[in-house]
Amino acid sequence: MQPTTINDDSANSPNYLASLLRENRKLILCEILLMALLIWIGIPPSATIYLLLLAWILLRLRGRSWRDLGLRTPENWKKTLLLGIGGGLFYFLLATWGIGPLIQSLFDAQKDLSVFDSMVGNFPMLLIWLAAAWTLAAFGEEMLYRGYIQNRVEDLIQNASFKFIIGALASAMLFGLAHTYQGWAGAVTSVVFGIVLSAIYHLGGRNLWACILFHGVFNTPGLMIIHLGMHL
Repeated sequence: MQPTTINDDSANSPNYLASLLRENRKLILCEILLMALLIWIGIPPSATIYLLLLAWILLRLRGRSWRDLGLRTPENWKKTLLLGIGGGLFYFLLATWGIGPLIQSLFDAQKDLSVFDSMVGNFPMLLIWLAAAWTLAAFGEEMLYRGYIQNRVEDLIQNASFKFIIGALASAMLFGLAHTYQGWAGAVTSVVFGIVLSAIYHLGGRNLWACILFHGVFNTPGLMIIHLGMHL
């Protein structure tokens, strides 16, 4: 009887590549470290744009889609709207008069919001920033950090009990790294915000729409306050 041999062509097949990218932990780690490096370097106008493109390519190679990560129609829109809109407004109040001042007190520093200076008293710039807040930030960052990066970190963890926690912390840390332009206070505030968004992701059944709404609703009144020159 002839011994069974593996066809060399199978090692080069799309299925083999997809399986390798899905399961090889060394490749997953290299992928995460590459994304962390690109976030740290910061590529103008925004690293999020390039990282989303990279994530999309890698998803296609792995035979996955954004739907698999949570960009799909919610099973319960009422719950999604409550978490997204209600939660976003509540957290804005909590962050503005509670968490934010506490972090600034601990670090003895204010958030550096100078990047938004052009918006003060300038209504057309406010509209541009609001558009960016709902597209690049709400959609883009939630697809990247909660959707892609958190799930990719979870792929590294074998212990099911710690998958979500480690994934949430890692994505929040990288989210904070992406906001270091706001100073230490801004970066730490963003880490806390990232952890809260991961909680929303979990409560929403790992559906990204609750996170997208939460993120956009949170950002909107903050930008309006800056436009009116009422920020500290």
